[in-house]
Amino acid sequence: MAQGQDGRDLFRAEAVEARRRASMPGASELLPLPRWVRWSFRVLVVAVGAAIWAGSTVRIPDYVTGAAVVLGSDPDCVVSARLPARARASIESGASASFRPTEGPSESVEVALDPTSTPGEVEHGARGKSSIAVSGTLRSCPGPDAGRTGTLEVVAGTRSALSLVPGLGPRQGAGS
Repeated sequence: MAQGQDGRDLFRAEAVEARRRASMPGASELLPLPRWVRWSFRVLVVAVGAAIWAGSTVRIPDYVTGAAVVLGSDPDCVVSARLPARARASIESGASASFRPTEGPSESVEVALDPTSTPGEVEHGARGKSSIAVSGTLRSCPGPDAGRTGTLEVVAGTRSALSLVPGLGPRQGAGS
């Protein structure tokens, strides 16, 4: 072992021994991973795969809403509303809809949209938003509802659950 000028060892014995062991063949091999690391990695891979599968196969409803007003009273309660233009195809195919009043009881009432009557023409608003006029018959007309305002909610189709993930969903402002 090398000695310094004062006669003492220049390096500690443990450091010299560690250096010698490191230069031996096979000293740089990795130790095997603990068992829990191996099975937790497999569980993680299966969970991510299941999430991707579920996100691409599960369909969620896509709703559009618009301002609505009830015209007439019992028994002929008709609701008239303005909806985004992208709802046109859904309304023509007989989509389900519901009316939720702005004031009073907050429970929603089903609306029968007539698939044979086509929605009104597309109008372009001041902000460049396109909308259509629609009407339907309330399935139940409790009390004097004429002039009652609220929102009309229409199922405008379905989309995959992955579309909710930022960056994977439809682009904003790209014609939707």
